[in-house]
Amino acid sequence: MATNPRPEVTVGTLISGAVDITKQNLGIVLPAVGGLAVLATIGQYLTINGSLALGGLVQLGVLIAAVIVGYIVLETMLKQAGLMAYSGPRRFLPFLGLSIVVGVGVILGMILLIVPGVYLAVRWSLAQPRLVGRGDGVFDAIKASWKLTDGYAMRIFLCILALGLVVVVIAIIAGLLGPTNIIGILIGQLANYALTMVMLGLSVTLLGEIDPLGRKLSEVFE
Repeated sequence: MATNPRPEVTVGTLISGAVDITKQNLGIVLPAVGGLAVLATIGQYLTINGSLALGGLVQLGVLIAAVIVGYIVLETMLKQAGLMAYSGPRRFLPFLGLSIVVGVGVILGMILLIVPGVYLAVRWSLAQPRLVGRGDGVFDAIKASWKLTDGYAMRIFLCILALGLVVVVIAIIAGLLGPTNIIGILIGQLANYALTMVMLGLSVTLLGEIDPLGRKLSEVFE
């Protein structure tokens, strides 16, 4: 039995797709980045200046808000791209569970000489859009992402590296203002959450490029 060849996807295609999807959804991306960055800045500033309990509480609230906002932004991007196959109720709790599982896995991998953590982040990069856009369960989404990204790991890694370097440069510049300077903290947080939104755009681009169902759905909406 003949098998369908895997689609050819370049690093340039993925990066330009991620940027384009982010730009097409600026109406929700900009308020998301601004709101989360301001809250995270407040939490970090309070923590640095000795208000550990209050700062920690604010930062916990930011983490919860980031999950909710991330879900809504990803859902919006998927709909705009014509890749939203799931039509049931929003699944914030499974999305939170997935974020925890992936986050813990990547952090543990980072502790083990960094490379395993980077590899897991790459291979699980489709888990969130699979859960939101397809209705997969937490572990089904992880397994689907692992299967779909087979053969694309290096290209996905290079995309993440290229996008991440931009944020690193901005963070270094912001750091020149001083570790306790609230403007510097805000600039760093804005860059961080802007990268998060572009990464969501990258995951949507990946879904449309390498997921067979994603390609079929996007063709319908063209």
